[in-house]
Amino acid sequence: MIHIGNHSVSVQIEIDGRKFTCDTPAEAAELFQLLSSAPARPRRTEQTARYFDAADQLRAGRFKTITEAAASVTVSIKAMQRLLWATNMIAPEHRHLKLTTEHHMKVAGIKPACSAHLNEGYSKDCPACEMMRVAHIDRWLEQAERSGWNTKKLEDEVRKEYADRPSVMGHGHKGPQTIKEPTRSLSLVGPKTATP
Repeated sequence: MIHIGNHSVSVQIEIDGRKFTCDTPAEAAELFQLLSSAPARPRRTEQTARYFDAADQLRAGRFKTITEAAASVTVSIKAMQRLLWATNMIAPEHRHLKLTTEHHMKVAGIKPACSAHLNEGYSKDCPACEMMRVAHIDRWLEQAERSGWNTKKLEDEVRKEYADRPSVMGHGHKGPQTIKEPTRSLSLVGPKTATP
């Protein structure tokens, strides 16, 4: 702790989106040197793929319950519910495995309308609206991957882009509402609660 008069001050540094608090400038310098000279953290490709795979297997019926799927990858039931929603919203060929599942959840609910539906908004039955939705999601995930954005930066940029069109945001920033067991009658379209 650095003491200036009657005040104590800590040194905070941020490296690769990780925040550290140090008690002295020397400690901060040492930590910075260690972290900046360390090899880059491995991307979450394997972990992201495992999470999405478990949710895809649940959707395909290979797990009997959401609890079983969550346990297979050691995540909470709530996390698995959100993964399940994201896998429904983003097809495997449009996922970016170098990003976290949280990145995908930030954009999964984006629903821009095509030119024919500008007044009433996105229509799930319109192929042009669906193509736009997929293109917007791809664009955001590609930008996040290319720019090395963390989930907060991605969310901020998405909100800024669609600030004047809140209906485009859908439920991407919130994810699905709670899905209750049993999973047999899960509604996988959007953030609706399933009925037993």
